[in-house]
Amino acid sequence: MLWFTDAMVDVPRPAPAISSGSGEIFQILRDGRARTKAELAALTGLARSTVALRVDALLAVGLLRPAGEAVSTGGRPPARVAFNPRAGLVLAVDLGATHATVAVADLAGVILDARTRTIDIGDGPESLLDTLLADAAELLHIAADELPLFGVGIGVPGPVEHSTGRPTNPPIMPGWDRFDVPAYVQKVFDVPVLVDNDVNILALGEQATTWPDVDDLIFVKVSTGIGAGIIAGGQLQRGAQGSAGDMGHVQVPTGPDRPANRATSATSKRSRAARRSRSRCVHRDSKPTAHRTWSTSCAQATPRRSRRPGRRGETWARCSPRSSTC
Repeated sequence: MLWFTDAMVDVPRPAPAISSGSGEIFQILRDGRARTKAELAALTGLARSTVALRVDALLAVGLLRPAGEAVSTGGRPPARVAFNPRAGLVLAVDLGATHATVAVADLAGVILDARTRTIDIGDGPESLLDTLLADAAELLHIAADELPLFGVGIGVPGPVEHSTGRPTNPPIMPGWDRFDVPAYVQKVFDVPVLVDNDVNILALGEQATTWPDVDDLIFVKVSTGIGAGIIAGGQLQRGAQGSAGDMGHVQVPTGPDRPANRATSATSKRSRAARRSRSRCVHRDSKPTAHRTWSTSCAQATPRRSRRPGRRGETWARCSPRSSTC
């Protein structure tokens, strides 16, 4: 699932003549349910004439499509309109420390094609982005079918200054600090480019697809680094410098005999992982709980209660370290 937040970059490009108020109607219709103009007027409190103008504008640019007629209550049956997810495409880039995935999706977030490759984030932004943008261009050529590209979303494994899309002192991304990722991508794709911390995007996607009624949620990702996406009061919490959930910066003792010598939790985690012969992942059970830790899946794992259980509802499992999903 793709999730974009408010735009960070104003990109000069031809734009359809859609009033700002059309966005409210568009957001209502994004659930895929067809509605009449009268229903939209009742939901928004707008006059029917205003709703008609905004719906017509959205139809003109293809973001909405005709969806048949509703049952008549007398007179001519009212026409219904619905969200058109094939009005355009978006590019999504999942950038990790050792892997990168580029995907093409429609406006509903349905993945049309994707490509994953092994990378080294330490190679720096320019050479790595050049490779990924070439992958993106090939995928668009295959999947585009003359559909316009609406935007690019990029998740990176480090803190991001959300207003500019620049990574800020990312601990596992040497050479990326303050690099203008949106501007570099826009040299190839002249569309809005939104950059955020990868676990923030994961938290938004998990909330939207699995816990839509939960306003307070923490999503923890344990990979090469450790990070959390924090949603409180229904809003993603980034923090003043984009580091609200960056738990890799929490200092922990390196050993009982050397309390003064400390390392970050991310560094300590990587050192321990190198010595382990097994890995762990988290299984989600059937009971919803807002504050919890999980991963999406763990192949060929046998669920097993930990001797040191976490919060209520959590079930830990052990699995092979070779499993790509753990």
